[in-house]
This record gives sequence, structure tokens and C-alpha cells, in this order.
Amino acid sequence: MKSVLVTNTGDTAHAAQLAARHDLRVVFVTEPRFVDQYPDGSEFALVDSLNDPAAAVGSVVRQRDLSAFTHVVSLSERAAPVAGYLRSYLGLPGTPFDVVTNCTNKYAMKRALKRAEIRTARFMLAGSAEHVSSAAEQLGWPVIIKPVIGAGVDATFVIDEPNIASREWMRYFLGENRVFDLTPSIAADGSPKYLVVDRRNGSAALARRTTVSSRVFALAPLEAGAKPGS
Repeated sequence: MKSVLVTNTGDTAHAAQLAARHDLRVVFVTEPRFVDQYPDGSEFALVDSLNDPAAAVGSVVRQRDLSAFTHVVSLSERAAPVAGYLRSYLGLPGTPFDVVTNCTNKYAMKRALKRAEIRTARFMLAGSAEHVSSAAEQLGWPVIIKPVIGAGVDATFVIDEPNIASREWMRYFLGENRVFDLTPSIAADGSPKYLVVDRRNGSAALARRTTVSSRVFALAPLEAGAKPGS
């Protein structure tokens, strides 16, 4: 029987499939708030936050003898950095932490692209909500604001003008504890590359796909020149 560490948040479908396999011993590495979503009898190594890979791995190591574990699997994007850190820490096969970081940490990803001389939008790092406006002024409006560590379009917004990006607005929508990645959102014709739709007025998104935020807005990529429904 193989022993597998599975880092995960709320992907219950694949978690249940793994837990049901008799040829695997599965230990789920997750946060306490997700425990009740797993099948009865599941084994856990609980961590305070999957957003801090080093602390999470330290916690897992203290809780478990990991000598028998041969593989680490991640079922969600937010849990992927912890899986990469575990593989690198334990010398196990699979995608290592540095590669996972460049694929999930938006700031690290842009820096890697820049080093490889791959064209990407200009960007800056804002260490707190109050730094967002000054960074945006340097880049030029409008800007895309998103957390460095996030899943999909979680807490991602387009801000068109300075008065919207007040510190009060940032505190309300994004919280105080995030680190932000900012990029200009200008298309060739001068229009935003991204469209933010206020759900309260029922407007339709002019894009191929719309992802609805858990808060107020929907965000959808809009290619320059694209037509609604294309």
C-alpha cells in the first residue's frame, strides 16, 4: 500500500475518490474549516493556513512520521505550493516548490517571464492596501489589482480611476493582510483588457467566460476587438 499526502481545500469529489481507494493510505493536508467536507474516517494533518507553505510543512512534519510517504498530490491551486514544498523538503518525485511558485505566485510568475525576456505587462508589488494607489499612479490607470497568492480570479479587480482605489475601498473589498500584484490594463485601442461588471445592475459581460466573484463583481477577460458572444 502506498502512502500519499494530499494537499487540498474544498475539492471534495476527487478527495472522496482517493479516500475510497483500498490500495492507498491517504492523509489530507488542509485547513480546519474544510474538515467537515471530507468522508468520515479520513486522516488529516491540519495546518493553520495553506498560504504559508513553510509554516504548513513544518506543522505537518511535527504531526506525522513522513518516512513511509512516497508521493504528494495537490487537488487545488491554493494548496499546490504546500505540495511543492513537501516534495522538495522530503525529496519526493513531482513538481518541486520553485516551479510551483512560478506557476501560482503571480509576482514570481511575472518576474520569471521577464527574466526569460517574454513580453508581459508592466507590474509592481504593493505590500499593503495603502500602497496600491501610489503604485497605480506610477503604472498609469486603469490597473488590475489581484492578490499575489490567490485562486483563479479571487479578489481580482480592475480599477479605472484613483478615487475608486481609496484606502477605505481596498480595506472593505480586499482586506488588510493581502499582498497585491498590479498590472496596467490597457489594450491596443486604449480600452481595458478586462471587464468588471457590477452584478447589482444585472449588466451582461462581453466576454467568452465570466467568473463571478464571491463579493460584488464579475471579472471576464476581453480581447481587444472581441465581439459579444465570440
